[in-house]
Amino acid sequence: MRADGAKLRKFQADTDLELFAVSPADAAAEAVSNRDNQVYFGKGAISLREGDVVLDCGANVGSFARMAAPVIGPTGTVYCLEPMPDVCTALKLNIIKYKDWADQRQLKVANVEAICAGVGDEGSQPEREFAYYPRLTAMSSMYPDEADAAQSTFSLVLHRPQSFSLLEDCGKAVARCSPQLYKLVHSLFFRALLLRPAEKVMCPMVTVSQLIRQYNIKEVGLLKINVERAEWDVLAGIQEQDWPKVRQVSAQVHDIRGRVGHLAALLRRRGFQVTVCQEPRFASCNLHMVYGCRPQR
Repeated sequence: MRADGAKLRKFQADTDLELFAVSPADAAAEAVSNRDNQVYFGKGAISLREGDVVLDCGANVGSFARMAAPVIGPTGTVYCLEPMPDVCTALKLNIIKYKDWADQRQLKVANVEAICAGVGDEGSQPEREFAYYPRLTAMSSMYPDEADAAQSTFSLVLHRPQSFSLLEDCGKAVARCSPQLYKLVHSLFFRALLLRPAEKVMCPMVTVSQLIRQYNIKEVGLLKINVERAEWDVLAGIQEQDWPKVRQVSAQVHDIRGRVGHLAALLRRRGFQVTVCQEPRFASCNLHMVYGCRPQR
């Protein structure tokens, strides 16, 4: 299928729900992770309430939004921020398809809106250059680091039980026989097989505070962050007067130069109770979850 210039393919998002993605194996993996092992709420004292407003920074094709929408209900809203134009095309189609699917089942879900933009800091330019990987869209980033991406995918193949492509099946088979051999093979071929072709894409940028003003948001029930090494930028885009409006933060953080500790310390200074943990599937890389939850008021 081709929509607005984007070549989209179907993937199985749920038992009876087919959606669209540029890289379907990537999207299917994220859908399973969110469905079976939801890490952005329900852990680290993070809980969603009916009527919450959620900012989904790094929405990809909408997997997290589909988990949050029934929880916060029809009085809530999920704003999905996705900078890659092709991926955002899929996201918009998926929002429509998911709403139809929910209506058929009389499932009351939140309003979900797609915003084709990256989330940056206060000094960010109106547009930023991103590295876009059509074969592995989740790794696209304005701070590309192919070695770091290789290590993350190596950890996934090694530790998650499910497989989402023939290539991953082969990797798991080699890893079972010889993890060291698989690590060598992965480092040699990962870039050529999954990060090529790489494209440079200029994407519009917004800040959290701009979103709060534009949509007249009184409280951000959850600021969800999965932005491939730009997590510090997202928090740096919150103006002083807007920090009290953020009730909870769930961030997937790349621990580069002590970033996990620095980010946790920032949230504590802002009045959050902080929990840091690492998912088993990321045991062999630098990815951690950082949760910030304000004490109940």
